[in-house]
Amino acid sequence: MSSKLNSGIKYLLVGGMAFISEYVFFIVLYYIVDLNIVTSNVLSFIIGFIVSFLGNRQWSFSKNIYKYKKYTQLVFYSLLAVFNILLSSYLIYILSNYISLPGYVAKFITVIIIVVWNYFIYKNLIFKNISQ
Repeated sequence: MSSKLNSGIKYLLVGGMAFISEYVFFIVLYYIVDLNIVTSNVLSFIIGFIVSFLGNRQWSFSKNIYKYKKYTQLVFYSLLAVFNILLSSYLIYILSNYISLPGYVAKFITVIIIVVWNYFIYKNLIFKNISQ
């Protein structure tokens, strides 16, 4: 299996674990704890962020000799996360309040959108191989 394909599969597996963690946490906070939708999204996003960063750095892209040190990666990852959380909160708010989708559907759609562009940013910037 090629390295590119292997990192893609690992990314999807780590993303799946991060998604499940984030999604379950969101459902609990929004439907059981009864927090508002944006607060539930932000708190659940933090859980997904932790699972995703650690899993991607330690496993998905672990064969790379990284161009950036761990601290720099964490800064880039955090900046992307801030952008993602702002955008995802906006999208969830619009999808649930103006398009009238249930919160769990709005969250699911938003996560799918973010997963796609994150892979390319992780692969080509944050966890970039030194030889690229």
